[in-house]
Amino acid sequence: MNRIVRIAFSVVSLAGMSSFALAHEAGAADPACADKHAAFHQKKLERFDLDKDGKLSDAEREQMHAQRKERHEARRAEMVARFDANKNGVIDEGERAAMHAERMTRLMTKLDVNADGQLSAEEVRCTPLAGQFTTLDVDRSGTLSTAELQAAKPMRHGFRHHGDEALRRVLKRRSATV
Repeated sequence: MNRIVRIAFSVVSLAGMSSFALAHEAGAADPACADKHAAFHQKKLERFDLDKDGKLSDAEREQMHAQRKERHEARRAEMVARFDANKNGVIDEGERAAMHAERMTRLMTKLDVNADGQLSAEEVRCTPLAGQFTTLDVDRSGTLSTAELQAAKPMRHGFRHHGDEALRRVLKRRSATV
């Protein structure tokens, strides 16, 4: 597989893991988030603690990482097959933008509990978006729209906004829908 594609997907994976870690830290003081994270770790322990001693041994941890790597490689191949429009084996900038837009749309669908097309601070409370909410809410409406999420550029430690031009586009779209 092309080196650039591998690097791109590695960066995307690191961003996801780093964002989860930041959300975990940010939500540690929130009892609801702490319960959610505890349930996640309990599920992981039940799945990989083969000797049922209540902790992951080095061998169990190694198996967990190997399975995660296999899933990552399968996901990488799937993403290249889906988004490499020109079939050159490389995800270029336009294809990466389409991939990001789809991911943000899926994220909106998953997190938008009341299905109003906006994410409130409460809806993202225990997610990686919680710590970035005010930064991503470029129109200061108190909610995140799909356009605001799609204008956000993924980074290693969460999201950042693309800049003034992206902000103008989001605000223009938002005012056209009101």
